[in-house]
Amino acid sequence: MENKEIVIVHKTSVSDYPPLLAFIRYLNKNNYKIHLILGFEKGNLIEELNSLCYKVHLTDIKPSSNKFLYWLTIRNTFWKIINKNQYQEKLIWIPSADTTLALGKKLLSLNYVLNLYELFDYAPRYLKGLEKYAKNAKLVICSNLDRANILRVWWKLPTTPEVILNKPYSDISERNLPLTDELLKLLEPVKDKKKIIYQGVLFPERELDGICRCINQSEDFALIIMGKETEYLKKLKIICPSIIHIPFVAPPYHLHVTSHADIGILTYDHSSLNNIFCAPNKVWEFSNFGIPMIGNDIPGLINTIDANRMGECIDFNREDRVSKTLHSILENYTEYSRNAKLFYSSYNYDHELDQIMQKL
Repeated sequence: MENKEIVIVHKTSVSDYPPLLAFIRYLNKNNYKIHLILGFEKGNLIEELNSLCYKVHLTDIKPSSNKFLYWLTIRNTFWKIINKNQYQEKLIWIPSADTTLALGKKLLSLNYVLNLYELFDYAPRYLKGLEKYAKNAKLVICSNLDRANILRVWWKLPTTPEVILNKPYSDISERNLPLTDELLKLLEPVKDKKKIIYQGVLFPERELDGICRCINQSEDFALIIMGKETEYLKKLKIICPSIIHIPFVAPPYHLHVTSHADIGILTYDHSSLNNIFCAPNKVWEFSNFGIPMIGNDIPGLINTIDANRMGECIDFNREDRVSKTLHSILENYTEYSRNAKLFYSSYNYDHELDQIMQKL
């Protein structure tokens, strides 16, 4: 890519998309002139984004229950910014399906990259709507090779989409990083226990009931759940009253909490191909700290956690297996931890991105 200038158009917030933050950091380090058009931002990340980007257009358009009106506002506002700044003459990078569909058909005449973090088989209208944008994009990018090949088949693409794995672009890797007084107070009661962490969305399809029952009967382990409070979390707290709940912590500071954990939990049910061929940021966040993992028995986790021997994958609905696996992780802790670190360093983000950017 000769002209190192790029316009990233994103209708929500970067803090909800850690892989997008990694990409922006990569671009900044490699002297790209970054123009960022953004819906809104949470926490203090806007300060970092202002320092990384040449220009941030923060529109402060929040999601609304009236989706039609919300998308219309995004479309009108974003196109005004694109036209006023003559961004239609530059390379546009779109890191989400929603933004692509909200921008609409006018996008088809521009030079753009479609960067998709999901498979969308659970949302057929998205899948159908995105096809023409994928066929017309300069490049399509997915978050793992399984998803890239599946989308190639579904959309009959002439080539397999490129892959950028969801590795953070960060050198934070020390364990037990400093925490705020509030977080230290929350973790104080479990400081002498083995801390198991789950970070992510809290819905029944994450099937955490079994692990909660197991930990409720154990003196050795504590469960930390980091994420927005939901009805499902309330149910889990009834099963296991000792759960320590940490609400949303804006990236990258959430990694300070992760650094205090001993074991990481990853789980997705079998309700979609998007789930079973998952590409969790958390695999990278845990492996960065050398934290062994327990995943459930789906291909996306078996092919990363099991295949690299950085933990074990089991059926979380079998409580006898959960208990055995927790103790097995402790017995093999050094090996799993070392392998997790090796996995983390096996993907050279700069090298892989350099190869992709040269194609533009």
